[in-house]
Amino acid sequence: MTLRISQGIHTGRSDTFAVGSTHVECLTTGPAWTRLVAMEQAAAADEILASESTAAALPDGATTSAHARGVLVETMPGVAERLPRCRRPGASVAWATRVP
Repeated sequence: MTLRISQGIHTGRSDTFAVGSTHVECLTTGPAWTRLVAMEQAAAADEILASESTAAALPDGATTSAHARGVLVETMPGVAERLPRCRRPGASVAWATRVP
């Protein structure tokens, strides 16, 4: 079985509420959350799609390209392979971005 995923990324404030009485669920909402969901829905399989504001905050050396709904993140500093490609089972890539 081959699993293919897409990822949307956006930065901003959102509100999270604990709702329910016998079973509590977390409900996140707000304009930033709505933008995040739009990025995720617009990304095709094997793509990482960032909003323009988040792409501007990526570290130096990140490679991006234009997309109709945002910015495709293609590479990150310190990561040897292109990010939007599926990896073989068991392989992992870890990276973090600090946004001021």
